[in-house]
Amino acid sequence: MTLTPDELKADLSLEQLKELVGLVEYDASRDPFPVTAMDAIVFVVGNATQTAGYYQLALGMELEAYRGPETGHREDKTYVLRSGSARFVFTGGVTPDSPVLDHHRKHGDGVVDLALEVPDVDRCIDHARAMGATILEEPHDVSDEHGTVRTAAIATYGETRHTLVDRSRYSGPYLPGFEARSTTVTRREGHPKRLFQAVDHCVGNVELGRMDEWVGFYNKVMGFTNMAEFIGDDIATDYSALMSKVVASGNHRVKFPLNEPAIAKKKSQIDEYLEFYDGAGCQHIALATGDILRTVDVLRDNGVEFLETPDSYYDDPELRARIGQVRVPIEELKKRKILVDRDEDGYLLQIFTKPMGDRPTVFFEFIERHGSLGSCPSAGARAPAEGHDCPRGGAGSGPWRPTWRSCARSTSARSGSSPRTTSSRPRRRPGSRTSPPTSTPATSASARACAPVRASSGRWRRPTSPTAASRSPRSCTPGASCARSTRTPPRSTTTASTTSRCCGTSRPPRASSGCGRRRSRGSGSRSAVVRCTCWSARTASTGPS
Repeated sequence: MTLTPDELKADLSLEQLKELVGLVEYDASRDPFPVTAMDAIVFVVGNATQTAGYYQLALGMELEAYRGPETGHREDKTYVLRSGSARFVFTGGVTPDSPVLDHHRKHGDGVVDLALEVPDVDRCIDHARAMGATILEEPHDVSDEHGTVRTAAIATYGETRHTLVDRSRYSGPYLPGFEARSTTVTRREGHPKRLFQAVDHCVGNVELGRMDEWVGFYNKVMGFTNMAEFIGDDIATDYSALMSKVVASGNHRVKFPLNEPAIAKKKSQIDEYLEFYDGAGCQHIALATGDILRTVDVLRDNGVEFLETPDSYYDDPELRARIGQVRVPIEELKKRKILVDRDEDGYLLQIFTKPMGDRPTVFFEFIERHGSLGSCPSAGARAPAEGHDCPRGGAGSGPWRPTWRSCARSTSARSGSSPRTTSSRPRRRPGSRTSPPTSTPATSASARACAPVRASSGRWRRPTSPTAASRSPRSCTPGASCARSTRTPPRSTTTASTTSRCCGTSRPPRASSGCGRRRSRGSGSRSAVVRCTCWSARTASTGPS
């Protein structure tokens, strides 16, 4: 396991990365689609000049490269900013006929490219093509006086892409055509060198019924493994619901939680995103920091707004019993509205910003890990703060449920407390790229509407190692019935059933639970159904057919 050039440039160590983002040992030679790290997160914005200035002033990022009319690129302006190993690229249209402006007119500010650093672009594209992926750009070289970069691109959900980048033969500031620039912002005395060190994960929101298809895409095309999952029965109340699964690269440097909405009485944050972004896309980016208290203090001083968390979240004795000892007193977390959660590996601290633009779409999460690799990176800790989809048993069920409901204000205010209807989700146009390049069985929206959504004491189910998704199940008795939580009625469906590989039990294709057994997790926790990995193993090994 070695550091990337960007990590070396940021003065990060392997031990720091293990703590910051949960880096694990990994043999890339056996991976048909090896991914080294995130290369860049590319945004389209309405005003790149102002946005780049704001991120330097508010988030403490450093300007390192620029391309625009002054450098011979007439259509748009692009600024490249960095904090630690995290690289953000902001592009804004200049000429009236710029395609960047067309994209922004439809989606607003948002992520268009989750670029990935890979050691062999051609090898990755060959595998992706064989697996049926849509190739947007064939492998090609781009060169200037600093060397050569080899790139290609494949399509993912919505209008998002993954550009694959091999810059091993390049020494320039970003890509050929960019000029080196430096920040002219003068920071006040005592301002930290940086407020975050790396990208922890990037969350994608997809349409109802499409999550498993895209999980299969990442399993089959990119070789990602299933790191965690949570289904709608476990992360719903009568008012709001979602389903979420997390896929990760072999070394865990790249993690992509994928969310889809579930049927409930009101719009969830996922529905709201899909409506205002006009389709599937990247909802939020989690940024890893080694000192979240100082980061939050400085960000607030710089004008960044965070979601509020009610005091009752911190005062509940069950929370204190469940999380045990953390590095700072609960009172300090309460003062800053920082959330906390614990699993069998450790604990984490996290907080969520309000949406960064006019549309309630893209926002950021700041996270400080202490051993914990799981939790709910997509929504679990955000739920107490905004009153939405709270998958963790400790945050969305039991004594936290009144708190959860009491602070469900932001989305309700924006939507006028309107019930969720089928029209709140954008319809997929024929030939749209929102479908994966290959297909898997998926439950229809009409069948999904029959499914009950109620809160239960479920928890994240996570393989014990990066390769666990491909192993045989932990405990499956042939012929045994696959259990669901006794507190959750079985899901009703009108689609054909599929037989589980491990125990021969029929279940709907959308179901992701396996053979259940009940045990307790952690001190003071409620019992939770721990499911076998039989269905996840099937998805990971076959992907879309």
